[in-house]
Amino acid sequence: MAKETKLSGYRGEYWLSLERLSELMTLDGRTFPPYQIAREILYCEPLSANHERNEVCTILCDLIKEAESKMEEKGVEPGGITESLSNLPKRLRQDALLIGALYTFAIANVESREKVEELGERGAAWLQLSGDHLQTGIHWYELGKIHAGVMQPAGAVKAMETALTHAEQSGDSELHLRITVMFAGIALQRGNADKASTIIEQGMKVLEKNPSIERFRFHRSRLLTLRGRFHASQQQYEKAVHVLESALEDADEKQDPVNYCGIDSQLADIYQTLGDYTTALDHLNRAAAIAEQNNRVVISSLAWSKIGRVYTELQDYNQAREAFRFAHKHLPDYHATAHRRILEAEIECAVKAKATTEGITLCNQLLASLSDNDIGPHRSTTLISLGVLYMQLKKFRKARIYLEKAVRVLSTTNSNSRELWQTKSNLARIMIQQGETGAARTLLEEITSVQTTALADEVIRAEGLEMLSDVERLEGNFQSALEYMQASKELALEIAERKNTISIQNARVLVGIQMTQQQEKLQERQRKIAERELAQTLTMMNVMPLQVDRTEKQLHRTLGWLDPDLLKRVVVSQKEVANTWDVERGAKKKRALVKVQGVKPKFFMSLRERFPDLTSKQERLCGLIRSGLKTPEIAVLLNISEDGVWMQRKRLRKKLEIEKDVNLEKFLKNI
Repeated sequence: MAKETKLSGYRGEYWLSLERLSELMTLDGRTFPPYQIAREILYCEPLSANHERNEVCTILCDLIKEAESKMEEKGVEPGGITESLSNLPKRLRQDALLIGALYTFAIANVESREKVEELGERGAAWLQLSGDHLQTGIHWYELGKIHAGVMQPAGAVKAMETALTHAEQSGDSELHLRITVMFAGIALQRGNADKASTIIEQGMKVLEKNPSIERFRFHRSRLLTLRGRFHASQQQYEKAVHVLESALEDADEKQDPVNYCGIDSQLADIYQTLGDYTTALDHLNRAAAIAEQNNRVVISSLAWSKIGRVYTELQDYNQAREAFRFAHKHLPDYHATAHRRILEAEIECAVKAKATTEGITLCNQLLASLSDNDIGPHRSTTLISLGVLYMQLKKFRKARIYLEKAVRVLSTTNSNSRELWQTKSNLARIMIQQGETGAARTLLEEITSVQTTALADEVIRAEGLEMLSDVERLEGNFQSALEYMQASKELALEIAERKNTISIQNARVLVGIQMTQQQEKLQERQRKIAERELAQTLTMMNVMPLQVDRTEKQLHRTLGWLDPDLLKRVVVSQKEVANTWDVERGAKKKRALVKVQGVKPKFFMSLRERFPDLTSKQERLCGLIRSGLKTPEIAVLLNISEDGVWMQRKRLRKKLEIEKDVNLEKFLKNI
């Protein structure tokens, strides 16, 4: 009989290595081995290593069979229970939960897609039997990640929606936020910006209900990153940069280098789009360096690959090749997907540089790394590149073979993709060279009839119209040839005007971003000056009363021989001078305080938005604490005792709903 587990709540990521699995299986104890291992991984998110996945999956599947056999002996199996779940003994529901946890880790280590579906459904059935929403949420979350990883967006969305539902029902905010971040990313990848925006805002609401910012800073940064990506997808680049820079402030390059480098990469994409290649390269170089420092070789390699793409766009092909060399340098061979992505970038560089021999070698290398069943984007992109490279060599027969293969692959995956129209355009160009004007006409009429407003698609249409003009001319239809040529030139003129408009808009956006950054730097400089002035004022305020007291005592000692009434008048006169100074220091104190509080109005806006019930005094106290002032300094500024400050801080914590172990200053700095 399995003992009831005492675990509750999402426990984080866990790598069940082959070594650890062997240790758990050989532990002495009265616990049934499959359940002993299941308790170790319950409520954990699976991590796996490529080099031992098969062995781990095989062992887990054997353990599952053993556990299921034991349950069958008791008459329990998924789908075989006729009584209600509430009537099922708690012990059996607990055992079903443990079996479900084993399935969750099995699907994370299996390599066959068909096997993933089979194990995923079986595990979900056991978890449904257990009635445990938390583990069920983790299970569907893992399935969603797997679907997303193998480019099955529909399956990923379905799994993530199910995972999110169970996470909400479990009440576990940590899991809820993890799923939200992944789900929003998938929605953005699919081009469903509205769906992504809704998911992001739901995640932000979960964060607001959990004021322990230090714990959820990881998720806040990632959600801000996704919000930045959303703005970028809507071409709201100024907003995107602002949000991504806020995300960068919340990110931790040591604790979460993946996210930190991802933000840098997103910022680089935006600056590259805006034509600021220097800033784009700065962000990518920093991402590569941080990833390398934290031993994240894949991220470092992909950053170098993106650096190579930037240099390719700048037509600095030697620098691009050097970047690709760095990208491959430290990347282990078993990271096949990352190597393929780098190869694709190298091939793009070779095509643009018209380095045909180099490009063909790279294409063949990439094709050799793909399995026969792989008909994904790697294969189609490589076939297209081979076709273009052979066109550059004027080997049109060979080029046509590869382009026709690419069309077949693209037609089975995404029949309306821009890649497909561009490939058909290249095929039509070859057909014209080979004298097959009829076949070329059919393709070109199909391409030019596509209704679209995207600039890249319009470029393909303009090329198609120009080639149709060539077809008509070759067939002797000179009037039609003239009409197509005129249409092509008009469209080309529209494209040039649109490109010019976009360039002007991008320049304006860049100026706006730079002005905002300069303003923030100025505000930061003003804040530091204000803090220095405040420190000096506080020092004087503490020193001056002591000096007045010492002066009065000294007057009594040195002028004791004077008439008492005369001595009294001298002392009173001295105190009046001190009081005059006191009025002045009060004014200075007020000015210094206003400077400290007024430097970053965004802080007070955010504070009021999140905590509308704070009084003006509490807002003022938040500003002082956030500025780094200590209790004695705040006491002097507010003209209250240190105990009074302590009581106000205590009331403030209660209003902000934060625990004693949360650092109040850090909490406020994160707002």
